[in-house]
Parts: sequence; structure tokens; C-alpha cells
Amino acid sequence: MHLFEANIPPKGTKGAAIDGEIIGNAGTEYEYLLNKNQEYITLNVDENLRIIDILLVN
Repeated sequence: MHLFEANIPPKGTKGAAIDGEIIGNAGTEYEYLLNKNQEYITLNVDENLRIIDILLVN
């Protein structure tokens, strides 16, 4: 299983949560809020939901 794969919803859906869960997506980019300080990571995945790259934003 890939990092956070279990939390990725079907394409075209959106979510809203904190503590490492998905907060939204656009195409094949998924954002996860890491903490209440608004730090988050963006996962860029391919069509098989394999992670291509990870961006940490703080």
C-alpha cells in the first residue's frame, strides 16, 4: 500500500478533514492537512494512484 492510499477517494470527489486526511483534490493531485498550523502535503499520483511526487507546504 502506498502512503495515504487508503484515504484517497475516487477521482472527482472532495473531502474536508484534518490530521493527515484529504482536504481536496484536482485531477491527480491530493492535499492532506498535517496539523492545525495549516502545514499540508500535496501528493501527485498517476492513474493507478501511485505517488509520483510529494510536496510539503508549511
